[in-house]
Amino acid sequence: MARKRYSDEDILKLLREIELKLADGDDVRTACRGVGVSDATYYNWRRRFGGMGKSQLSELRSLEKENARLKKIVAELELDNCPVEIAEARYGYEVLEKSLIFSEGNAVEFRGGPGICSRYQMRAKATLSAGFSRAKEPVWSLNATSGHTNSLKVHRARQTVEDYVFVSGLELAPEDVVEIRTSCGGNAARAG
Repeated sequence: MARKRYSDEDILKLLREIELKLADGDDVRTACRGVGVSDATYYNWRRRFGGMGKSQLSELRSLEKENARLKKIVAELELDNCPVEIAEARYGYEVLEKSLIFSEGNAVEFRGGPGICSRYQMRAKATLSAGFSRAKEPVWSLNATSGHTNSLKVHRARQTVEDYVFVSGLELAPEDVVEIRTSCGGNAARAG
């Protein structure tokens, strides 16, 4: 027998019909046959939709949609946190450097933290979209000693260097190196 697909609204109507037949004294098997479904289907539907009205059904749908959206976000975050070797193979780049950047100078009253330098060499063609705040004004520049700025540089294989603050759809070629530097806060001195 071919399976018939029912919408959630149809399932609610059929469940109500079966419940009415049960209230009139029919047994489960007879009530289910009367609406054209098996008793196993009835029990599955009752487990999923039992006691639910149209308002709860729409709420269930919105929760399922939100759950799917959150699962997608979690999956994307897991991609961002994958080990370097997997990321290199997956995204077609090689991590050349990940290091802390310390500024030179004396300690100040409100010391900031070190910055980070990340350099990636493309293994294949790629497209870059990125943007940084604090690319022109230094971080924590409220006192006499200011921090540094964020920067994004593309070292082209043909030996040119391009600086960007915001970029969208920038074509990268194999052997191009992308360098990202996050700023040191107000004179972050090397510890110890």
